Amino acid sequence: MLPLKSMTLNEQTDLLHVDAGALWADVIPYLDRYGRSIEVMQSDNNFTVGGSLSVNCHGWQYGRPPIASTVESFHLMTADGTVLRSSRTENKELFSLALGGYGLFGIILDADLHVVRNERLKMEQAVVPLDDAMALFDRKLHERGTPRMFFARLNIAPHRMFDDVLITNFYTEKGDIPKLKSPKLVGLRKLLFRGSVGSEFGKEVRWQAETKLAPVLAGTTFSRNQLLNESSGWFLDHSDATTDILHEYFLPPDMAVPFLKQARTIIRAHHEDLLNVTVREVQTDNDTFLNYADQPMIAFVMFFDQRRTVDADQDMGQMTRELIDVVLHSHGRYYLPYRLHASGDEFRAAYPQAEDFFHLKRKYDPDNLFENEFYLKYARP
Repeated sequence: MLPLKSMTLNEQTDLLHVDAGALWADVIPYLDRYGRSIEVMQSDNNFTVGGSLSVNCHGWQYGRPPIASTVESFHLMTADGTVLRSSRTENKELFSLALGGYGLFGIILDADLHVVRNERLKMEQAVVPLDDAMALFDRKLHERGTPRMFFARLNIAPHRMFDDVLITNFYTEKGDIPKLKSPKLVGLRKLLFRGSVGSEFGKEVRWQAETKLAPVLAGTTFSRNQLLNESSGWFLDHSDATTDILHEYFLPPDMAVPFLKQARTIIRAHHEDLLNVTVREVQTDNDTFLNYADQPMIAFVMFFDQRRTVDADQDMGQMTRELIDVVLHSHGRYYLPYRLHASGDEFRAAYPQAEDFFHLKRKYDPDNLFENEFYLKYARP
């Protein structure tokens, strides 16, 4: 799909027509020339538009549902070769199934996405104890107003795991919008991040750098597009001995802190090498069938380093299932794009609409032309 990357902006309607093979790294500079920005996307720019729609991604954009909420329509090639236009009024069932449908209902060819104005944003940060984080953020909302973008990071140094939270808010600021540039300090950030692998000292040094040094070196004023225009390539593991593992869990706000305290115990018991936890919020998704945000959620994106051995993979699977059980008891859900460690019972408990989802998959694709490992494990075709 990568060659399919043309795009056209309608400046009157703020609708971007874009081919599904375009990377966000292609889209952001294009929109920047028109003073526009992507409404919702994940935090890295090296994903395709079609892939992002297929997993119904979300990101740092505060007070927003996942990306499906920004989609006006798309064209889908179905199993029999028919190309259908899908929207909230036209082929609306396929609209809800293909967005967040992991490619099981057809191939998304292009999409019309709502875009927003690019903005000048000012970063404000605070480091607070875990138990005070929710109260501080609520107070900030009352005093300062709603941020345009938000994320938080947790201290992952083993002896102080999750004790402290670095809260980062971005507010609109008057003045010229900074020009789009290459990300700063990539080499230093990579050194600090990969230097924390397997090292408690490295994790402590990185926390100090992120909380004290980074704002001084990188600055505190950005354009919205600048914040979105970063690749995941700089922090990924390219070793033959180890690999990166992502988890993501969605919790109702009142269950977020209790979940973290239980998660800390589980991660420590398994001695897994946790490298990062990013915290986001996501609003209720009313557009997709297999939705993970059936209510406002706090999202925890966990990033682990794992050895490439059978024993290490089995232990990671066991730990994942323990974390998912805590999430389920907390009325939360887990994100589906990652490793297939969840049991079938856990998957169905997290996604009670799963059987209807798979029934509709077989309705639209009776010969199972579109398959993936997720479908083969959980659908029991």
